[in-house]
Amino acid sequence: MANHAIVRLDLMAGTTDPSLLRSVRYHDGSDYAAIDNGNVVAIDSLITGEREVFKAVKPTAETKLEAIALIASPEYMVDERKHNLDEFTNEKGDIARAYIFHNGDIFSVTAEALDGTPSVGHAVEVKADQTKIHTVATETASALVIGKVIEIDTVGSVKYYVIAVAPHVGVGG
Repeated sequence: MANHAIVRLDLMAGTTDPSLLRSVRYHDGSDYAAIDNGNVVAIDSLITGEREVFKAVKPTAETKLEAIALIASPEYMVDERKHNLDEFTNEKGDIARAYIFHNGDIFSVTAEALDGTPSVGHAVEVKADQTKIHTVATETASALVIGKVIEIDTVGSVKYYVIAVAPHVGVGG
């Protein structure tokens, strides 16, 4: 069994409003790199020679919330030996789908997308220089807060942490 994160788009505005979607290639600072669904990135600039594909990078301390997006690509398994959602990752150089946060969004991720020990009511933050979502019992001063964990939902053998995007986050915030 692989240990890649799984994301579920429970109520994301980008599922019906394409202006909240970005096609991205994740760049880790030195080269393109693989990235799991359920991670967050900062949307940088259009890639040279591309019309619609943006460079996605690790957020920094200066990144504004409006530039943060959730990686959530459709899980196409190219390797026929892989059949489970936790075996999917966006491979190095692949174009991934990123959802810009909108107030009122709700999404769910598995523990592999999280840094910290999540619990209902915990704050969900973006941490500089990392793509995993950071969870803490109380909001960190001057942190980029995405929202909070509102539920833990087990579906079959998969445990999801349901996250509600805070009203002040992203577009419409």
